Amino acid sequence: MQRANKSNNHSHFSKKVVMIKSNLIDIDTRLMKEYDTLKKFGYDVALLCWNRERKSDLGDYHLKIQPLNLKGPYGIKSLILLPIWNLFVLYKLMVCEYDIIHVINFDSYLPSLIASKIRRKVVIYEIEDTYEDQIKLPTIIRIFSLGFDKFFLKFADGIILVDECQINEFKGLGHPNIQIVYDSPPDMSRKFQQKMTDKKTFTIFYPGVLDKARMLNLNLIIQLVEKMDSVHLIISGYGDQVEDIKNKSATMPEKMKYIGWIPDRQEMFNMMHDADITFALKDPSVPLNRYICGSKLFEAMMCSIPIIVNKNSSAALKVKKHNCGIVVDANDQFEIELALIMFIKNPALREQLGNNGRRTYETIYDWDFMEERIQHVYKNAL
Repeated sequence: MQRANKSNNHSHFSKKVVMIKSNLIDIDTRLMKEYDTLKKFGYDVALLCWNRERKSDLGDYHLKIQPLNLKGPYGIKSLILLPIWNLFVLYKLMVCEYDIIHVINFDSYLPSLIASKIRRKVVIYEIEDTYEDQIKLPTIIRIFSLGFDKFFLKFADGIILVDECQINEFKGLGHPNIQIVYDSPPDMSRKFQQKMTDKKTFTIFYPGVLDKARMLNLNLIIQLVEKMDSVHLIISGYGDQVEDIKNKSATMPEKMKYIGWIPDRQEMFNMMHDADITFALKDPSVPLNRYICGSKLFEAMMCSIPIIVNKNSSAALKVKKHNCGIVVDANDQFEIELALIMFIKNPALREQLGNNGRRTYETIYDWDFMEERIQHVYKNAL
């Protein structure tokens, strides 16, 4: 596969795009990438976001953000405030000027669809997190919810998925304009320093969303690190597990460190590249963890380090296919421990799997390729 042309010789569009998502851009690396990609292709992009934390500083994108400044939680707890957010979205879309709506996730889709039909505008629906998959629901309710989502998505002019396994989850999507845009990072390897080969400490680095509802199994890794010699765990991110992680790291500072959210992506990837491994052990009993790979695997590939992932997941399929990590049972601490020991004792294995991942990233998952897919779905929708 040919690498995308990195020059900016793209035909200029005068189209105005409004991107809609129920959180701010400063904590959403995928939204930042897509915003920058659309700007690169010549679109005039604005953002409708939910400022749940009532932040006064909206970052470098503040001139293009129209926020709903309503304090609220994330995840399923936000359902009670969802009607207010939906009314805000509908009102803004009825009074603002735009050509294309790019709406992310079902919690913002229905008001976007209504406005698009009334005003005869193009609507692109991106299913980043299948809404009914974020928690464990009774089977009958989940089937009904998926069917509801599947019925309404056929009215969109374009569909962006983040993983091909989502198509299997919906039992097929007969839409003519679908693109899979993986949550892979842009290539930042040019600024990586050469790794130290004589380190005395084995470093595990985990950046990401730290929500209890995601069932990340961080506790299993922490327990293993606590009892292993010369192993250090670094955690970065935000979410409702942060206080527990801070408290635990305070009891074993020589073993574990929480460093907060790192807004500078280059700095974060430098730290990942310097680590020995990362992991994504999300419990597959949460459907979201089965059907959506997430960004961690692609970040590990870009940084040339191996990863430990849970079986019965999209991530496991990719790790096995590209031989870039180890697959374990996310709930079996013994299996996880064996994988850690294997990596600790075999630096050559770490290097081999890391190199496999890097080659795969360069030929399949580089964000340049994802930009081409975004451009394709927009062209077809227009």
